[in-house]
Amino acid sequence: MKLTTKWSIAGMFLVVGAAAYLFVGLTSRNSSAVPVAIDETTDPAVVTHASYEKLYSSVVELYQNSDLVAEVKVQDQETILGDTAASVQTLSHVLVKQVYKGDVNLKTVPITESGGISDFSKLKGNEVRSSGHEKPAGIEEVTREGSPVIKPGYSYIVFLKDTKDPKWGFTITGSVQGKIRFDEGTGQILATVQNEIRNETGDLFFLQNEFAGKDKNSLVDEIKKTK
Repeated sequence: MKLTTKWSIAGMFLVVGAAAYLFVGLTSRNSSAVPVAIDETTDPAVVTHASYEKLYSSVVELYQNSDLVAEVKVQDQETILGDTAASVQTLSHVLVKQVYKGDVNLKTVPITESGGISDFSKLKGNEVRSSGHEKPAGIEEVTREGSPVIKPGYSYIVFLKDTKDPKWGFTITGSVQGKIRFDEGTGQILATVQNEIRNETGDLFFLQNEFAGKDKNSLVDEIKKTK
């Protein structure tokens, strides 16, 4: 009886140990596949939503539906306030470092995005709630689906549509879909949208789900294949 008990306990530890090993292994693989998102803003974030004509699920689709595909670095930007928080826009001026589709002679271009850092105390018709109960009253960043606008000093690979207006320049293909940040020093592609949001929105953040954590050349290679 004692012998049986000893073997049962030993067996139990073996099973628990194997399960723990399997769990850690799976967690480790999942963590590397879906890196934790970095914070691009020090301000509280407000999430707004929109409907999308198309969800892109491949680099080919993004490329084919874009007028300009390039590697850029954001130099400076300005926030354009609307009547409500949801209508805030950000106009960024970017340095074009590499063109993969479009005019290879471009040096700088403006990029217009929905969202940006706003002083809610100065907005009329403040309809966006950060908590679902209280209206935000200070400086906060309005994000479309939790995706912050591109930020000065950072580098991105962007898929863009031409507005045909020199002032507004280009917009991101698919609103939040056609942009992804990378570390200029290491070349690693970074996730800027929180994991839980990416998990809930399917293909909306295809680029981040597919390439975050990888070297930027993995995306560049895919882009070059579509030419």
